[in-house]
Amino acid sequence: MLVISTETGYNKWACNTCAYEFPITKQMTSRTHLKRKEVDDVLGGEDMWKHADSTAGASLLAMILLDTRN
Repeated sequence: MLVISTETGYNKWACNTCAYEFPITKQMTSRTHLKRKEVDDVLGGEDMWKHADSTAGASLLAMILLDTRN
C-alpha cells in the first residue's frame, strides 16, 4: 500500500500485515501495455447482412431534417 507520511511529507510503500516499510526516495514509474481483446461478431459478421432487405432512398435522419425545414 502506498502511504504518504504527514510528518516527513515523503511517500513510502508499507505492508498492512507486517512492519515492513520502504521509503520512496526517487521517482518511480511503471507502464503496462495491455493487449486488446478480439471483437466477437455478435450479429454474425458481414455474411449476416448479405441477404438483408434494403431500400433505395434517403435515410430516416435525412427525411426528418428535410421535414423540419418546411
